[in-house]
Amino acid sequence: MRRYRRGMLSSPPRVRHLAPLCCMSSQLSIKDVLGRGGVLSRRLDGFRERPQQVEMADAVLSAVHDEAHLVVEAPTGVGKSLAYLVPVLLGAIATGRKVVISTHTIALQDQLLEKDIPLLAACLPIEFTVTKALGRNNYLGLRRLGLAMERAPDLLADDPAVVALRRVHGWAESAFEGRRQELDPPVRPEIWDQVQSETDNCLGHRCEQFKACFYQSARRRLQTADIIVTNHALYCTDLMLRQQDMGLLPEHPVLVIDEAHHLERVAQEHLGLSLSRRALRHFLRRLLGGRGTQGLLKRLDGDGVEAAQTLARKIGESGDRFFGDVDRWCASRPGSNGRYREPALWDDVLSADLAALADRLDVIAGGQERDEVRIEVEAFGRRSLAICSTVRGLLAADDPDLVYFVERDSVRRHVELAARPLDVATIFERELFDKMGTVIATSATLASGRTEKDLSYFAKRHGCSGARQLVLGSPFDYQRLVEVHVPPDIPFPDEDGFDAAVADVALRYVDRVGGGAFILFTSYRALEACWRRLAGPLSTRGLMALRQGDTMDRATMLTRFRADGNAVLFGTESFWHGVDVPGPALRLVVITRLPFPVPTLPMNEARAERLRRNGEDPFPRFFLPEAVIRFRQGCGRLVRTEDDEGLIVCLDRRVVERPYGRRFRDSLDDAPWSSGAEDASDVSQD
Repeated sequence: MRRYRRGMLSSPPRVRHLAPLCCMSSQLSIKDVLGRGGVLSRRLDGFRERPQQVEMADAVLSAVHDEAHLVVEAPTGVGKSLAYLVPVLLGAIATGRKVVISTHTIALQDQLLEKDIPLLAACLPIEFTVTKALGRNNYLGLRRLGLAMERAPDLLADDPAVVALRRVHGWAESAFEGRRQELDPPVRPEIWDQVQSETDNCLGHRCEQFKACFYQSARRRLQTADIIVTNHALYCTDLMLRQQDMGLLPEHPVLVIDEAHHLERVAQEHLGLSLSRRALRHFLRRLLGGRGTQGLLKRLDGDGVEAAQTLARKIGESGDRFFGDVDRWCASRPGSNGRYREPALWDDVLSADLAALADRLDVIAGGQERDEVRIEVEAFGRRSLAICSTVRGLLAADDPDLVYFVERDSVRRHVELAARPLDVATIFERELFDKMGTVIATSATLASGRTEKDLSYFAKRHGCSGARQLVLGSPFDYQRLVEVHVPPDIPFPDEDGFDAAVADVALRYVDRVGGGAFILFTSYRALEACWRRLAGPLSTRGLMALRQGDTMDRATMLTRFRADGNAVLFGTESFWHGVDVPGPALRLVVITRLPFPVPTLPMNEARAERLRRNGEDPFPRFFLPEAVIRFRQGCGRLVRTEDDEGLIVCLDRRVVERPYGRRFRDSLDDAPWSSGAEDASDVSQD
């Protein structure tokens, strides 16, 4: 097995990887690789044919062959990465078509690059190279590093910062790919800001370091790679730039979107507008200095520099006043969701000065003798204009396709204005599905039920209603592995006593299984209410209790949960999906409330309004399918392998006492439902 080097754009030598002689035919089939007695079964101990995996691989191969699009739900245990990699290699790479694979999480990218792809490279008689695409700011800029070293005494305000810069300089001489992730330990962000590669601060072919440039080397490898692995954020950025004929990624007729259930949200974040107090301060800090660094303007001499410094300081003061006004506006509306629809709610004290600063920086740039200094000043001028344009767009609030709102965190003093596109389906349809030969969108949970037609909800939201659809069954025997309980002795969520009952019943089930539980909530308020009631009793029982929102990050919480074996974890949205705890450490999942989207959140509110304007009821068209998908994701935390088993407890009686409850019950792969009592009554039927 050939093992690919770690990191972005690690391209193995282009050599032919030999498989057993009996598999050297030019027309390998899916069964030849994934089937009983196939290549992988002879290569891996314990590998066996999975009917769902073969079915998905056949569907992907057919889509690649026919240049068609495919949406496929592949539940946990199917082995979906191999189910698209094998047909991509047989159907696309073998015929000279470049493939991009986009994922949401780093963990899946690492799995593809360090496990799945090297395995297939060692088994299949196909020559191919693979690389990983990251954003430009992840790369060291050699010219900027040299400039920073030259100016270190003026650039950096303290000795530790100078030492850190020298460490970067020493690392650069032997850096493999020049990515900041290679630095161990990492340097402070304000140090990396001075040396990172930047789009608008690049001399291109005129740069003396062009041939040695880490980023340009990465781009060259992107052009020659057969498979590019990237993330949704970078892909959405590329999608936005592609509309301006400025794409980051090379042309690729085949796209695989894994973890596709995250794509819409990522696209909304990258295709809209936003400006926060923190982002404005960061821009000004790079001009004026602070946190151990001297700003650009403090390192320059000449006409206009002092005036530009004065103007930048004024923008800082105006920015504090502006965001203070926005913060007070939010505070004066305690019941508001932060959404705004009227233009000029706050005085525009920023855009004129930002435009003037851009003009002054252009004048200063024109007086610089050295190209590398001039282009850096020009880059800040362009950024100042971009922020100016963003401010004006956010205050005008006049684009009917955008939802305008304020995000505020009073504890962290975070204030951000944002405008997000409500509908990204049109962009996806125009820029992806109408232009690409084949797009494969897949995830473990895409359907709002368990029938093929339920993928129409995902397809419509993503602009691919004409795509082929496939919903695979789970390879796990849920009737044997899982029980779903709905205790009858609990109030409805909107009734008095619900929070207390949640704590009491959750503790009862924790006692029943001896810990090893996820208790999942739809809000931090509900989590805190339950935590206050159960922290003491769990401690008395000798059970470790972990709470999302404490100082511990999610990865550390999961590590401790897995290691303890009997811990109880209190989690909100980010623990409903993307969390993998195979084995006996997790044997109980408590769903405290059906996870309907919060109707007052700006994006949800706007979507409901649009549906009503079109004469449609938002509950069955939006709120219910979203809740079913999230419910399936939360319940899916329990069984990750064929040896896992346990209990799912739903503390929301609406799942059995409301007509729409059947949608939730039918979504869980034949798992038996009961009241959970000793003489458990079957609640699977209406």
